[in-house]
Amino acid sequence: MRKTILIAGNGKLANKLKSDLPEVGCALSLIIDAWDNRQEYTDYADIVIVHVGSGRQLPEITAYCRQHTVPLLQGATGVEYDPEDVDFSLVIAPNFSVLLIKFMHLLRGYGRLFQGYDISLVESHQATKNTTPGTAVEIAQSVGVPSSEIISVRDPNVQQHELHIPAEFLDQHAVHLLKITDGSSALTMTTEVMGLDSYVAGALQVIKVLDRLEAKKYQITDLISMGLV
Repeated sequence: MRKTILIAGNGKLANKLKSDLPEVGCALSLIIDAWDNRQEYTDYADIVIVHVGSGRQLPEITAYCRQHTVPLLQGATGVEYDPEDVDFSLVIAPNFSVLLIKFMHLLRGYGRLFQGYDISLVESHQATKNTTPGTAVEIAQSVGVPSSEIISVRDPNVQQHELHIPAEFLDQHAVHLLKITDGSSALTMTTEVMGLDSYVAGALQVIKVLDRLEAKKYQITDLISMGLV
């Protein structure tokens, strides 16, 4: 397993990974640092890049990964980065929560069974989130719902009193409500991720298996199919 993890990004998730990965992976003796400090590390066979930034650094990161055959875990949402051909291990992950990823994998395989029904999808994130809700878009695609029909909630009052999100998680949560109806019958599926702890644990699970991947592009749900996470 590669143990030098360079984090690209300066937001909440990037800072959480920088602060908590050493503790979550304490038995692994991980080295966690910022992408900006990459020049300090020259053992390229031990390096992993985790991108959770705005996308501004992706061209430079991609060039670095190509040059040194370093794997990249691309976890930023709202970033248009889905190259067809890569010559390094690339995992595209709109979400790091493994439990949620497994749900998305289930929908990817069987969501087509629900096409033709009346379907609504509500997603709620903290009020400061202004990027595309990547997980919601993937859920919508799996059940045949146009992304333009996703209902996004950012009002803390609605989140707390109608969606029943605990007050302590109003500033960091991800909730999706998928409702499928057929006349008098209905099926409701809800996903809840409160805080960032599950993202840190999930990112580490992916990092642990990167050396087992070929030099090509993967969606994170592919790792579920392969039995790696």
